[in-house]
Amino acid sequence: APFCCASLLCEASSFGTHTHRVTAMEDQVASFCSLTGCTPDVASQYLEMCGGNLENAVSVFFESGGSAGAGGGPSDVPFIPPEEDEVRAADEVYQEQLLGAAQERARQQSEADAAKVANGLRIGSSGDGSNPSAFDDMFKLPEELICKEPFQDVLGKAEQTGMWVLVNIQKPDDFSSHILNRDVWREETICELLQGSFLFWQRFSETPDGQQFMDLYKVHELPHIAIVDPRTGRSVKSWHGQKWKDPSCALESLMDFLDRHTLDAPKPQPAAQAAAEQPAKKARSEEPESASAAPPVPAPHVPVLVPDEPEKGPGVATVSFKLPSGERLSRNFRLEDSVSLLFDVVGNHLCVSPATVELDSQFPRRSLRTVIDSTVKDADLGGSMVMCRTV
Repeated sequence: APFCCASLLCEASSFGTHTHRVTAMEDQVASFCSLTGCTPDVASQYLEMCGGNLENAVSVFFESGGSAGAGGGPSDVPFIPPEEDEVRAADEVYQEQLLGAAQERARQQSEADAAKVANGLRIGSSGDGSNPSAFDDMFKLPEELICKEPFQDVLGKAEQTGMWVLVNIQKPDDFSSHILNRDVWREETICELLQGSFLFWQRFSETPDGQQFMDLYKVHELPHIAIVDPRTGRSVKSWHGQKWKDPSCALESLMDFLDRHTLDAPKPQPAAQAAAEQPAKKARSEEPESASAAPPVPAPHVPVLVPDEPEKGPGVATVSFKLPSGERLSRNFRLEDSVSLLFDVVGNHLCVSPATVELDSQFPRRSLRTVIDSTVKDADLGGSMVMCRTV
């Protein structure tokens, strides 16, 4: 008898706990239905998906496109049986592929994400921003980087400022396009690089500007990324956007491009201008020798005394130089060394006066003469590539 009583008490206790849980779940389902207007079955699915958290379940419901009355009920239209002599037409033939539940959910979620991100994220869209969401903040366009001018105007501006034009053509319903906005164009280091060396021109493929660029440069795969020479309008380098999904790969591609290409070389002279200058050059060549002064004899170069190169270790940074000939030079500097020492080292290597040397950092792009009195540490030159030229 004692054993039977104990068993009954345990069963009663378990039944009471189960009843309490069922009641709590019913309350959450009722609350979910009152907030969303959906059926109890739909409410139970969202609550189960969110671990019973009512607030999260309601948020997921509305962010995934749910609306009041979702789930619906049976139709109120009465069923009218066909007449006895009526012959029903044959059903249409369909071909379907059976997918696992996990695969189908992933496919639907990917399509839903791309559709949500594309909605309201188009350049020149008329969205009033009255219904912001987490998707808008996460995948919004990098407006602070994008040039709003037409492509030809951007080329002219880039030529005047000595910068490359980085083009990104995106497809609104392609999720990989929005991954670029979320992970690449918002990466701090890449933003600094773009602001220092590029003008960024981004458009969707469905816009007139985007379609015109695709027709002109024969773009067939999206998202498309290209670097255009503003002097000639030629696409110097292009990538498929899938290869840039990792910010580190994107940064490496941009740095490698800047290392291999430069806009410092003079633009080829038009043939008409060259022909117009020929008479003046011929007249100068026919002047009597007595009228032309003898060219000055350059003074021999006197190397500047510089300290010995330190070995690698704490407090030492390596700086790489790309010389006018294309040759590369690497040297170690102490962090407390003045930036002026870099000019002395390059001048000695080129056998010219440091005053005729110009050094430009690429990341960010700037003239090192603006920080010539700073230290290597303060100028953040450790591990950087410096472009060299003489004037």
